[in-house]
Amino acid sequence: MAMTGIYAIKKLVNKWRLRSKRHDIKTSGFQVLTLILIVVVSMAFQGKRHGRERVMDKNNYIVDKIDSFQTSAPAATAVLRTDSNGDYQIAKNNILFDVWSNMINDYKTEGKPLYIEFDPATKMVKEIFQPVMRRIEHVAQDVKDDRLKVILFMAPSTYHLKVSRANYDEMKQRLEESIKKATPILVTAHPDTQEILDVRSDNISGRN
Repeated sequence: MAMTGIYAIKKLVNKWRLRSKRHDIKTSGFQVLTLILIVVVSMAFQGKRHGRERVMDKNNYIVDKIDSFQTSAPAATAVLRTDSNGDYQIAKNNILFDVWSNMINDYKTEGKPLYIEFDPATKMVKEIFQPVMRRIEHVAQDVKDDRLKVILFMAPSTYHLKVSRANYDEMKQRLEESIKKATPILVTAHPDTQEILDVRSDNISGRN
C-alpha cells in the first residue's frame, strides 16, 4: 500500500478511537475495518485519477518547509504558506483534504519539507507527497521505454526516472553524485508508479 494510504489509515483509526473514548463509545473491529476500507477505496480512486505518468514542468511543483496552514476561515479553500515560495490554496472538498491536513501539520511541527504540486495559474494544490532521505544503490546506464531504472537501498520496489521530464538530467546527475559520495539524498517518488519526481540535497531551497 502507498505511504499516503498507510498514513491516512493510521490517522483515521487513531482519530476514531480517541473520539470513541471521549464519548464512551465502544469501537468494534468491524467499525475499524470499515474505516480502513473507506481509505483504501479513496486511495484507489485517487491513484486511478492521478497515477498516470505525465510530463511535468519543473515550475509546477516545489519542495519546501511549511510556515503556516490556515483552515479555520469559512472560505472553500485552506491557505498553505511555505517558507520560501509564498501561499498556495487547497480545496476543502478535495477527497484527500483531511489526510493532507494531518500530514502538513505533522511536517510543520517536525520542520520537514513536503513536495507540493500545483496549478501555476491558480496556485491550487494538486498533489502532496513526502520526500525521504534515501541511499542510492544503483542508477542504470541505459534507458528502456523512456525510463531509467534506479535502485534505492532497502527499497522493496524498483524506481525510475522518466526521460521526458524537464529536470531529468539534473535528477540523474544528483543520483549519480550521491552514489559516488556515498551520502543519502532527499528523494520524492510517486507512491503508486514508483516514478522519482524530485531529487535534491537535504538543504531545502524551495523551487527546483
